[in-house]
Amino acid sequence: MAGSTLRDAIPPVYGRLLGPLFDAPAIPEPRATCDDCAMCDKGPAAGAVAGDTFFSPDLKCCTYHPTLPNFLVGALFADADPALHEGRRRVRAAIARRAGVSPEWVGPPRKYRVLLEAGRVRGFGRARALVCPYLDSGRCSIWRHRESVCSTFYCKYAGGAKGKAFWMAQKHVMAGVEAALARWAARAVDPGLREPEVPLLELTAEDLDDLPPRDAEYAACFGAWVGREEELYVACHERVAAMTRDEFASVIEAAEPVASRLVELGVHHQALAQPSPTPLLVLSPRLRPTKVDGGYAVRPYSSYDALVISDDLHAVLSELRPDVPAAETFARLEREHGVVMPPELLLELWNHEILVPPEAPGPASPDPASPVGARGT
Repeated sequence: MAGSTLRDAIPPVYGRLLGPLFDAPAIPEPRATCDDCAMCDKGPAAGAVAGDTFFSPDLKCCTYHPTLPNFLVGALFADADPALHEGRRRVRAAIARRAGVSPEWVGPPRKYRVLLEAGRVRGFGRARALVCPYLDSGRCSIWRHRESVCSTFYCKYAGGAKGKAFWMAQKHVMAGVEAALARWAARAVDPGLREPEVPLLELTAEDLDDLPPRDAEYAACFGAWVGREEELYVACHERVAAMTRDEFASVIEAAEPVASRLVELGVHHQALAQPSPTPLLVLSPRLRPTKVDGGYAVRPYSSYDALVISDDLHAVLSELRPDVPAAETFARLEREHGVVMPPELLLELWNHEILVPPEAPGPASPDPASPVGARGT
């Protein structure tokens, strides 16, 4: 779903309903290379440094089971493209197993959610137990109708920390819209439908034994749609596809967090489109640099994205003081030593949060490895 605007990256069934913000220019991510995974070990010649985390080449970041809203499941079934045949087959198999299936969602079994929560730091990208059931020979079989997490996760961001903040904000917007539309569509098709009542990360005896929910519990959720789940999801898709912008606005307005998340998304897009470093800048106290040949390896915003600062650049940046504007320090270094700070390098250091505004002293809070955030995080 590559395109020139933010709207082009969103499933068209509801992307068309979003406001003018989504006509803003798209944010390209050329550093996240799915066909030649940037997270696979290619050795020091490709820029690998000590302490890097690597993914298995046949798994990559597809060690995540998406939670598909009913209307996107219906869109997949309504899409006659032969290229999606395998994806439709796999989703039908998931529905037949019933675990993780409800009127609003086709998601992972609850036991999988527990495994992902416990294994996301050490197992993401490496553990076969977490592999997506829709991954087919290294490719996503439902890509055109993927959900918010899969649409917004990148291992490395061209905009560094600012890029990560933007995509996290977009994920939160899309996840909020998906939840609101899935709930609305299910009720519009059949007001008697309901969701399972088992709390998140709590397991039933059936969950523990890898069994489907008991027939009575399943029927209490689906009612007359038991055995007709595909028909239900297609009907949900049709309801969303027929929505007007006014109807959409009403549904989203009732989903209170979405409005504030839209404002946040606009702020983060502006920060990327027109980066504006603060006058006072210092080396981030959270860098924890590791000495390597010729410089220092730092992971300023993610354990997945190590950058190497040369010894000379590190020496220059170490001259920055919290009470002296950065421009004055760089001007002095140019006068005294002929060292020039290119504007584009300064912006890259700012975006990656290698350079940050001074802050009051306090304990460092390094960002832990945070592989693809599960829905709602």
